[in-house]
Amino acid sequence: MGKINFRPENSAIQSNKVNISRRENKEKEQDQGEVQQKDVVTLGRCQTNAGERTGIPHGSIKRDENHKSMPEKDVTFLFYMDGQYGDLEQAMASSFLGLEQAGSNENVNLVAQLGRAAQREAHPSGGFDRIDNDWSGVRRYYITKSPKPHKEEVDVEKWIEIRDQIPDNPLVHFTLGDVYYKKGDFPMSEMEYGLAKECGYEKFLDSPFDPDVARWSDEFDKKLQPLRDKEANNNIFASPVVEFKGNVNMMHPQNLQDFIAWGMKKYPAKHNILVLMGHGGAWTGALKMSPSEIGMAVQAGVYEANRTTARSDTLDAMIFNSCYMGNLESIDQLRDAADVTVASQMSARTNVFYHWPQVIKKVQSILRDGKEFKPRKLARDFVKFYEDVGETNSTRQPMLRRSKESYLTLVALDNTKIKTLSDKWKKFVDDWKTMDVEDHLVFRNIKKSKNYPSFAYSPEMMFDYGTLRDIGSIAINVMNDPDIPKQLKEDCREIRQALRDTVIAEQHTGFNMEGSSGLTVWAPTNAADISLMKKAYRDRVPTFAHETGWADKLEESIKNIDGHTLHSFVQTIQMLGNVSKMMEVPGLSGKESQNLEKKAQVLEQEAFQLRKELDLSIKRDRGSMNNIAKSMEKEKHHRKRVAGLNIPLPQSENEREKLKDDVVQRMVEESDKATGMASSEPGPILPPGELLGH
Repeated sequence: MGKINFRPENSAIQSNKVNISRRENKEKEQDQGEVQQKDVVTLGRCQTNAGERTGIPHGSIKRDENHKSMPEKDVTFLFYMDGQYGDLEQAMASSFLGLEQAGSNENVNLVAQLGRAAQREAHPSGGFDRIDNDWSGVRRYYITKSPKPHKEEVDVEKWIEIRDQIPDNPLVHFTLGDVYYKKGDFPMSEMEYGLAKECGYEKFLDSPFDPDVARWSDEFDKKLQPLRDKEANNNIFASPVVEFKGNVNMMHPQNLQDFIAWGMKKYPAKHNILVLMGHGGAWTGALKMSPSEIGMAVQAGVYEANRTTARSDTLDAMIFNSCYMGNLESIDQLRDAADVTVASQMSARTNVFYHWPQVIKKVQSILRDGKEFKPRKLARDFVKFYEDVGETNSTRQPMLRRSKESYLTLVALDNTKIKTLSDKWKKFVDDWKTMDVEDHLVFRNIKKSKNYPSFAYSPEMMFDYGTLRDIGSIAINVMNDPDIPKQLKEDCREIRQALRDTVIAEQHTGFNMEGSSGLTVWAPTNAADISLMKKAYRDRVPTFAHETGWADKLEESIKNIDGHTLHSFVQTIQMLGNVSKMMEVPGLSGKESQNLEKKAQVLEQEAFQLRKELDLSIKRDRGSMNNIAKSMEKEKHHRKRVAGLNIPLPQSENEREKLKDDVVQRMVEESDKATGMASSEPGPILPPGELLGH
């Protein structure tokens, strides 16, 4: 994937150094959906002399005389809806139908770029959405209000008929429980929920990769297909297609940039709100773009729009309908892209896509009453909406509560204050270094802090989400530790104050989310995590990693870890990666498969034991000869145990690194299972309306 140029050493580049070379043919696309990167935009943190973000560089801007746009309105919502993920395609198409229940009006523009994967990717076991003729590709829309109702309720009798056909399927019992609950028949609702539990529904919450989960989901989906078929005529989009974009890759930053520029040029407004809908993964980014790529794409899109229109528009707010983007490293990379950011520290459920009609209608009502639209108030109200949803949901029994969650946490952030918070974190890191505080003292407090492990599926996942720690929680633990120097405690007090200043509104009503304060930071307490992820971390959030010195401190901390153990761990997971590849070879006999499975089990146990020895919160005295001797003895026994497996490793360093990367996610899953850390996260189950594609 080509990238918008970004050089961390020029993160504070002045706006008069913006260098833009335009594409010769803006609409030309490659057959495979990749935009040819002829247009290279290098944008720093654009500021006026007064320090205000404008989205345009200094100097004159000429209006494009051929440019045509609609009259200015109060607000334009720009929905970037990435349904090119197969697992999100149906939810994204369905949420578009929901947006049409609000539609644009005289005060508000709703514009969208909707990408849809092919039906074979959205329904691998067969089936169809039956939404707008199930097209695939990318299209741009001006969203208008639909005259048709969004959903048609299915009769209880029909659900009973389906239940009787698959009586052992927990999904049908759970769905029927929902139907009775909505009708106010609570005794029948509780009975069906109870049957769902008896049939194994909690596997969806605690072990979503269990084969039964896939089997039940496929079985239930097939029973729903006739209902979707029946609704096909009602599920046709009412909104006109403004542009057909073919198969452009929505996970490419150039296409995000183009969409923002197009939307702001064609549908001008006093305020602009960008909504990013798709998978997210904290510092790894969202929609398969790194935070730095997203930030640069947004700034370049705003600049391009202003260059054409000669306006001085900015992006008032950026809202992530994604998991884990309430992360300091991510927001730091985005701090000049918008005035306000709304994101979640934890994973989010697909039902967050479906609440937009309520939000839009409230905005329209405010403007209709002649009141002023305020982006910060929108952000605050958005968080309050999900706080109310979460508080209502928290009164239900645990199984139902976990199944019905939306945003487990949500925060609205003042982006103008993010730099101060990052600077306070830098001060903490600097003092930790200069005062020569023993690493294990700080890491033991980090380890006790609130974290966010998950079994939620995400293609963005490159690391153990359990290593994401709440910043406020870290600060409190350090402040309360009697062994920590006063200066570090003072640094943490200032971190907490900067965090309070940055947070506009925050909620953490989700199951097991107590102790959250709005933002995470990547704070691994195991040398294995740092060793595996250090390069990716620097690549994905270069500004934060460079400016705060956090990446340097983490890498410095593992220099005090026994090199033999770390080397053995890396080699072990490389071997595990090789075994995994060998298990995928077609034509293996049953005996060969069994043998490979046994080898994989031995390697997993070995890696888990080695990982325990790499805990940074444990005090070590590496200088003693006794410890060195013990380390060498452990290495000798490790080699002996592994040597008997006869697993060759590639000679090429690149190939060995690839094996390591391939197995990281599997090791993360195994580690979470072993420690029981994933129990806080609901599995990817959709309520009945969502399963129907409504």
